[in-house]
Amino acid sequence: MENYYTLKEKISSLVGQQVPEYVQADHPGFVDFVKSYYIFLESAELQITNISEQDEVLLETGNPNIFNKLVFENDDTIILEENGFASAFTLGETITGLITGASATILSPDTPNGKLFISANSRFKTGETIIGSTSGATATVGRYRANPVQNIQQLLNYADADKTIYDFLSSMRLSFMQGITENLYTDVDKRKTIKNIKDLYRAKGTAKANQLFFQMLFNETPDIYYPNRDLLKPSIGQFNEKNILRVLQTSGNLLNSIGQTITMISGTNTASALVENVTAFSIGATFVYELELNAETISGTFLHGATVTAIDNTDNTLVAKGTVNTMIDKLSVVNDGALYNIDDLVTISHTGDGTSASGLIEEIGRGGVEEIFIENGGANYVVGDSINFTYTSSDGASAEAVVSVVNGGFAGETGTSADHIVLEDGTQSGDPYEGDKIVQEDATTGTGEITDIRVTRSGQGMLSLPTATVVSSSGSNAVVKAYGGEIGKIQKFKIIDQGIKFNGGTISVSVPTYVFFTGLTGSISASETFTKTSGSGAAAGTLTSIDTSTNIMKLSLSSGAIVEGQVLTFFGGGTITVSRVDLGTSTATSATKVTTSGRFTTQDGFISEKDKRIQDSLYYQDYSYVVKIGESITKWRDYIKKAIHPSGFAVTGQVKISSRVSGQISIPIEGIVSGIVDTPLFSTYRFLFSTVFGRRSGTTTDGTSLRANPAVGNDNDDTHTTNTRDVTVNRKLTVKILGDGEDLGFKIRGTVRKHGYAYAGPRLKNAFQFGNIYQGPYNNGTGVPVAQWGNFHLTGMLDSTLNGTVLTLAELEDPTNNSRNLKTNIAFPIEFSKTVGDFSTTTRTFDSTSSTFDEDDLT
Repeated sequence: MENYYTLKEKISSLVGQQVPEYVQADHPGFVDFVKSYYIFLESAELQITNISEQDEVLLETGNPNIFNKLVFENDDTIILEENGFASAFTLGETITGLITGASATILSPDTPNGKLFISANSRFKTGETIIGSTSGATATVGRYRANPVQNIQQLLNYADADKTIYDFLSSMRLSFMQGITENLYTDVDKRKTIKNIKDLYRAKGTAKANQLFFQMLFNETPDIYYPNRDLLKPSIGQFNEKNILRVLQTSGNLLNSIGQTITMISGTNTASALVENVTAFSIGATFVYELELNAETISGTFLHGATVTAIDNTDNTLVAKGTVNTMIDKLSVVNDGALYNIDDLVTISHTGDGTSASGLIEEIGRGGVEEIFIENGGANYVVGDSINFTYTSSDGASAEAVVSVVNGGFAGETGTSADHIVLEDGTQSGDPYEGDKIVQEDATTGTGEITDIRVTRSGQGMLSLPTATVVSSSGSNAVVKAYGGEIGKIQKFKIIDQGIKFNGGTISVSVPTYVFFTGLTGSISASETFTKTSGSGAAAGTLTSIDTSTNIMKLSLSSGAIVEGQVLTFFGGGTITVSRVDLGTSTATSATKVTTSGRFTTQDGFISEKDKRIQDSLYYQDYSYVVKIGESITKWRDYIKKAIHPSGFAVTGQVKISSRVSGQISIPIEGIVSGIVDTPLFSTYRFLFSTVFGRRSGTTTDGTSLRANPAVGNDNDDTHTTNTRDVTVNRKLTVKILGDGEDLGFKIRGTVRKHGYAYAGPRLKNAFQFGNIYQGPYNNGTGVPVAQWGNFHLTGMLDSTLNGTVLTLAELEDPTNNSRNLKTNIAFPIEFSKTVGDFSTTTRTFDSTSSTFDEDDLT
């Protein structure tokens, strides 16, 4: 790197060459004077502060303003041995800046006046500490002043931020960084900042500019938040529809067709499109590749069974191929029905090979109450009693109805379809009263039973049926149900899975069956089967769900059809009458290229989104931003507005936690007067938390007794009476009462037992699979005598009728009762004893062909 800090072309080094020899010989002092003069002109002045002081020895004096030092005979200062440096800055020593590393030689120290005359080096930085190489003295640089020679030679360098002296950087900042404070973060290089400040200005108004600005100021990366991201605005939701093609791969790898163009050539038919994404999945045993196509690049029509080709995006020498398949494209509403719910599943079937397609009801209609069905007329009601509607799960509001007829009316004769005998239309002409039914007078033998309810206002906005109750000051026990034929009508379907292989054939769509019923008898529960026992037509199936609060029933039909007036009898004996039914119907179409129903990818524009805010023209607006940083806004607001803040925007500051300060007390405090060293706050903590608030604990088996009035907390040990406790500690006991069948739950001698074990030995079922095994000596040639069986007995049964009893031979072969899993005290032999033929004999070896282990002279 070029050295432009020091003075290279010096006149003082040329003096000796320019003076004639006779002058040098006759007047050497003159030559040295001239040389020293130029050295002085070439030197720089370093103004310093905070000069380190020496501990010197002073002479006693009556005048406190006079300081006479004790010195050696040669006038050297006497200093204390513990001084960290030998003396103040000395002539000829080298000083070095601790930050910049700049170094220079002291030509003349003038520390009393706070100056050092040094060899030129413009790299010294104002505010940095310098240290002497010989003396060890330190000082702070206050200012660097270059000499006239250096100023002339390096005049052009002062305009360069890299080469100018440090004090000139402040002037440059006023020219190029007027809106930015002088006090940048310690590690920020001001020279580089001035050179690259244009990049900051170019990024003005962006998050990048804010990040750079606060890194310069506080060495922190701020969080920039724009409140307009959470503004509630109409119609800004991101809605995404996909154009998909489902393909069965025949060669290559279709996953590598992303970003490539697929082409189809089938006879005279051609089609092509750009692939944006590929998803692979299984439908049954068939592996399917779903290609998401770019809508703007789709050309032509893709045909079922035709081959599509795409170049592999990882190797252009490879090609991926597949055959186009047909999917479900759309579901259309034929009859919108009633009483449906959002997300009700739709079944799609096919007379051909079509499979795995499914859908659901995405939108349903809202409606109001049209009819009130009377399940129980109750008693003591009067005309005008009101109906109260509850919309807990239905939405909607404003439905109104009143009791219009009580005490019954006149029904048609048996065999007629008339519920009531009514007046002819002309009879009501000019009548101030509404209604056409002939009813009994109040004085008749009626009991105030509700006969009719008139809906005066149907209300609106209901997605499902509300519940209804009669409000009366005198009547009781009435049960009524509300119905509206516009509620729950199907408005839109959504395809969940388009399926595959829907080419040709007939596509059928089935929606759930909902009915509104009355006249429930007995008890009915989900999963019961039913048949039609009265009414027209035939119907059979299974009950999926029932809601007795609204009288809605969901059925799964296996045969026939549901029509109004049918009586359905269920497996458990319960019955209902179908009062209203409006079944929805739908048709489906298929295609090779399908546009999905789409969905919102964000919550923008949704009124229901809790994180969205209404514009307030201050914080929540399009032209505001928030800076979150670990400093108060008062420290940086003025600077950011002058430097990078875009005009017209509102800036808000928030303080975030950048670090946590430890409150631990580690340094004792020494009293100025007393000299006592202590940590008073810590001693307070120590006093508080060294106190014991105890409660004596014990168990029910350790000999202690529970006090009548246990202490909540006590720091006096003397009050803890011997052999008493405040808190009872209970042991945790685990009792195993059921096992894996191998060791528990067996039956022996007609009784099921959960306990039983042997201290040693195998289970009964394998006790003798290794030969004659028993407990005791094995006598040569005798085998296991029958008398030994009396030593084999049950133990640990927790039953005195079984413990110690002898095992029976039958219990060795008893797989039915599982008693063969019982353990016994039959032990394996662990020691051999012999009477003849010692194994240590030298006449009998293991490789002998004349000796066998089944000889009867070995035990």
